[in-house]
Amino acid sequence: MAEKVFSDGSGSAYEDDIIAGIEHAVELEADVINLSLGIDAGFVGEEDDPIQKTIRQATEKGALVVAAAGNAYYSTKNNLLETAQKPYASNPDIGVVGAPGVSPYALSVASYENDQIRYGTLNLSDGNELPYADQTYFNFKLHQTLDANTAYDLVYGGEGRDTDLKDLDVDGKVVMIQPELPYASYAYAQFAAERKGAKAIIIVPHDSMEDFPTLNLSAYTIPAATTNKEVGEQVIEELEKGEHLSIQLADGVWLENANKDEMSNFSSIGAPHTLDFKQRLLHQEVIFILLYLGMIMS
Repeated sequence: MAEKVFSDGSGSAYEDDIIAGIEHAVELEADVINLSLGIDAGFVGEEDDPIQKTIRQATEKGALVVAAAGNAYYSTKNNLLETAQKPYASNPDIGVVGAPGVSPYALSVASYENDQIRYGTLNLSDGNELPYADQTYFNFKLHQTLDANTAYDLVYGGEGRDTDLKDLDVDGKVVMIQPELPYASYAYAQFAAERKGAKAIIIVPHDSMEDFPTLNLSAYTIPAATTNKEVGEQVIEELEKGEHLSIQLADGVWLENANKDEMSNFSSIGAPHTLDFKQRLLHQEVIFILLYLGMIMS
């Protein structure tokens, strides 16, 4: 059964609606109530969080309430200092697990990486295939921009700057770029390609970056997608030789996940502000089983 608590417009929900949804699910004798929602760094306690009170009441009536841990990792995590990877003994409270998942009566669920990831694909006119990752954070999806029945010329645009595209005809085409350095934003390439009439850009990541990265882009111009270095650089090599290549939307492909068998690097972990651990061995066993099956999702 589904209990709708979020607005179609704002993407947010009121506590009253969430509580009503939980209570209605209990009335319908739901065995498990899944809450894929929350707020980061939640505090444990019913005094200021009526949702946690409702979770306790639902649990006491026989329902298992499962709530998302959140997507904030932990408070000291950054990629600049190795010392930030672990907490100081003097400050062990690094957890930003979300509420209501911090409730002692909720089974908090984190995100675990699957063995494979599905990527979109583009058929190349030379018979090869180019996998790509949509930048869905900006709601960019190539299949919403490109016509599945149309082949688009592919043009190599260097770093994707105005000077790189100055003498190129990219009108109605797709531009492939590979920056010489990892930049803070790649919006410059989107706008440069848009000014020349391009339909979209495909970014081959810098050697220091992982394949299919999520990049900082602009949501106010043409869409961008990323690919992997090996295939992307092979395509660039062909284009630099003067080979004419076109692309067309294809069905997609499953590729091995380089981070398989690991916790997702965004998933909130750590103890709540009380530094308590939930004494529910059965729930831990359920987590291990779900993790083994690769089915855990925030």
